[in-house]
Formats: sequence, C-alpha cells, structure tokens
Amino acid sequence: MAMACLRLVTFLPLRPLLSVPFLRFFIARSTSLEAPLEYLRAIHSLLKQTIMTLVAIVDGAIVL
Repeated sequence: MAMACLRLVTFLPLRPLLSVPFLRFFIARSTSLEAPLEYLRAIHSLLKQTIMTLVAIVDGAIVL
C-alpha cells in the first residue's frame, strides 16, 4: 500500500541554473568590448598605409 502512495506525490521542477545566463552575459560583454578594437585597428592600419602612400607621392618617390 505504501508503494501506491508514492506515485501520487508530485515533485517540484528543478530550479534553473542561474549561472548559465550570467555566463552568456559575461561572454557577450567580453566579446562586444573587444570587437570595436579590431575594427579600430583595421581602420588605423588602412589610414597609416594611405598616409604613407600620400607622403611618398608628395615626396616624389612614386610617380603615377
């Protein structure tokens, strides 16, 4: 008779893992902070190359 009573007991669902959303937030925040630096590095490199080319043209080192 005791075995039949166990089937009537309802267990609460497991609590959600609260660390998973924090981990996702932490990963997203860290990558969003690093992404603009890569774009700025590419823009800086392109501008530096363009300026060096313009200086070489003005100095007469490159004839078009």
